[in-house]
Amino acid sequence: MGIPILLLLIVFGFGNARRAQQRGLKPAPWVLFTVLAFLAGTFLSIFLLVIIIMAKNPAMIEIAKMNDANKMAAYLEPQLSANIFLYSMLIFAGGFGGYLLVRYRLERKS
Repeated sequence: MGIPILLLLIVFGFGNARRAQQRGLKPAPWVLFTVLAFLAGTFLSIFLLVIIIMAKNPAMIEIAKMNDANKMAAYLEPQLSANIFLYSMLIFAGGFGGYLLVRYRLERKS
């Protein structure tokens, strides 16, 4: 999952850098803002995903309280593999939202 995220960061960063140059702004800060917003959106969506999984499976809350990583991994593996496409798209959507936020701020900056 790391390679698609890296490719998206490169594409989004260059896109916002080009938009910043067209408006006469320095592109480096906008690339940094894009990377930070993309990562913040990704982490926010992962946090939301954990809340959704815990709400769907209340038994996982007890496993988390026991701090048993092996038991949690065995419990989560079948659920994550059954919905891997849905969960990964939720994570990418969060990152895309961060990119769109920076793009919106860049468009309003002119």
